[in-house]
Amino acid sequence: MPRPAIAYLSGQNLRHNMRVIQKKAPHSKIIPMIKANAYGHGMIETARHIEDMVSHMGVASIDDGIMLRNAGIKSGILLAQGPFEAEDMSLAIQYNCDMIVHQQENLDWLDTIQTPGKLKVWIKVNTGMNRLGFPVDDVESIYKKLKAHPNVHDTIPIISHFSCSSTPEGRMNRHQLDSLQKLKAKIDTEFSLCNTGGIFHFPEAHYDYVRPGISAYGVSSLPGIMADDIDLKPVMTVKTIVNAVRHIKKGEYIGYSAQYQAKEDMVMAVIAFGHADGYPVTAPPGTPILVKGVRCPIISPVAMDMITLDVSKVQDVKIGDEVVVWGEGLPLDEIILHTKVSPGSMLALIRSRVKYIWVD
Repeated sequence: MPRPAIAYLSGQNLRHNMRVIQKKAPHSKIIPMIKANAYGHGMIETARHIEDMVSHMGVASIDDGIMLRNAGIKSGILLAQGPFEAEDMSLAIQYNCDMIVHQQENLDWLDTIQTPGKLKVWIKVNTGMNRLGFPVDDVESIYKKLKAHPNVHDTIPIISHFSCSSTPEGRMNRHQLDSLQKLKAKIDTEFSLCNTGGIFHFPEAHYDYVRPGISAYGVSSLPGIMADDIDLKPVMTVKTIVNAVRHIKKGEYIGYSAQYQAKEDMVMAVIAFGHADGYPVTAPPGTPILVKGVRCPIISPVAMDMITLDVSKVQDVKIGDEVVVWGEGLPLDEIILHTKVSPGSMLALIRSRVKYIWVD
């Protein structure tokens, strides 16, 4: 049989999460981020499931935009990292993608466009994250220049990005809100600031567009708040099977470097999943995995193809029993409390040898 590691994906849960986000920001249009292969969920299938519910979809580069258009996706597409070279702008026009501009070089490249049509430009403003974006004080003049540019579409939204919104008291939140609000008072256009944290913590900043990332996939990035607490449902449930069962005596060692020693007689299971499937090597002993619905702790370091579990509390455990690595019944929010890996990173770590099945 093929490797039994399978990621089951729920389109119903994905759409449910979109409805939760829309209810939270009822007057805003939604731009879910489907970059990084939709956080490991599969970009094209994710887009197909929610295309009718969103304004745009956010991706990192023009090649993602081209893939979506070639797959028949008709919604808006926002190239959220901007152009990497001048040619990207012509391709964005050709494939009807919106594109942020964030540096003077981007503005210079606008003059080189030869493709018929106008580029749908969003101005990225640096309100304090200090990655991409024009200084706040320059945005008004840039907006006026772009409005008059022959290669630029007439509607020019302004976009920024929260750096600390996962916690309401984050040190940059008020500064970023105030900075964008000042621009909003001067420029009559559409605005976007909120990522997941902003959506749930700062309703006054929802503006015209909100851009959910990890929350779209049913995972919370908010400290102290689990996905269940805000009615999000996991889109991905990763399953595998028990590959071996062993009876371990007190004092015996398990795994590489003999790092784990049994404190008492125990039943150990080996499951067919490891860091080559996408499970983080940082997972310490005690990290839970479900076997036949029972939480069982990892007991030795995660290996390339296998993880060892203490299954002493599971009745009649045997080879082939179902294992839930995360998802329904074991939220990813709980796993990351142990692994210390961000939820987005964990989802994006899923490897190609894990089979994907959309169940609804």
